[in-house]
Amino acid sequence: MSTLKKSKLILKTVTILFPMFLGTCIVQPKPALAGNYIATCNDAYESLIGTILRSRCTNKNGERVYSTINLSDIIVNRNGNLSWSNSGGNFQSTCSSISLKTRTGGPNTLFRKRIAILSAHCGDGRGGYKNTSINLSDRISNQNGVLAFDR
Repeated sequence: MSTLKKSKLILKTVTILFPMFLGTCIVQPKPALAGNYIATCNDAYESLIGTILRSRCTNKNGERVYSTINLSDIIVNRNGNLSWSNSGGNFQSTCSSISLKTRTGGPNTLFRKRIAILSAHCGDGRGGYKNTSINLSDRISNQNGVLAFDR
């Protein structure tokens, strides 16, 4: 094969393959992680009003927008323990002293991340009460600036 034909073949191959290669190298925005909303939402603007969690979250354009989620729709009191619910919750009807705290958590000090803990004093259904908590960072995520429950 002549040098000219080889050059044309190489040029044709590069012309076809280069756009595909370039497409794989373009940086895409990272999708929201399952849970871990607090990584992209600012706890300085976070509040709990009744059962409504409000936070300021980053959307895909980099803008910080306020978002809310009603925790009563997704958290239930099961025998004195706060747990996730796919079919409504209404935990506040049997719990008191409901509070929200953010802290750094995790067993490995090198890879610790911030987490949001909802705590409450809840009835156990047998006449007693328990202090209980649930990590909101496990199942609430930031979906383009909107707080969402990961079912």
